[in-house]
Amino acid sequence: MKKPDGQPCVLAHECNSSACNPFYRDADGDGYGDRLAAKMTLCGLVTTPPSGYSTNNLDFCDSDARTNPAQTGFFPNPDNCNQWDYNCDGTLEPQYTAGFAGCTFPNVCAGATNASTGAGLGFDCMGITAFSPGWGMLSPAANSNQAAYVAAPAPPGCGQVALYVSSCSGLSGGQATACGTATYCLFGANTTQQGCH
Repeated sequence: MKKPDGQPCVLAHECNSSACNPFYRDADGDGYGDRLAAKMTLCGLVTTPPSGYSTNNLDFCDSDARTNPAQTGFFPNPDNCNQWDYNCDGTLEPQYTAGFAGCTFPNVCAGATNASTGAGLGFDCMGITAFSPGWGMLSPAANSNQAAYVAAPAPPGCGQVALYVSSCSGLSGGQATACGTATYCLFGANTTQQGCH
């Protein structure tokens, strides 16, 4: 006797509808089934999954609804399965991948100070217009009055904290300094935790 719709099946010929559809446990309710769980197969032409199940098994962590193939966000901590692949594509993708660019200075100006007040002016800025944010590190040439940064040689790993240079602006020259009249780099930087997905 053939089985009616909704009954467990192994092969399609067991069913009245000649259809035996697989479903996968979706414990976190994100619409994606557990890639490691055993499938459940039911007779029927309707492919709508039963409650708590999905028609696919693409979820790498079925105990964390944030982890699924539709995820585009980045996270600073691992998911509930202690892994970082939130978008389930099999690769580890950091949120910020490069050091900053476009705001540089020559070390010769690292000690520039205002001739009248002695206040630090920062560093002679070679290029602000093409600035792009990224990871940085304090330059060995930095003085105590104005921090200056150079691009970090490599981004930090997932969840690690490092210095992220988010902005660079110029302080117009026209002041007498040991380096002459120039424009000086003013950086905006904060410690940031690397996110991944």
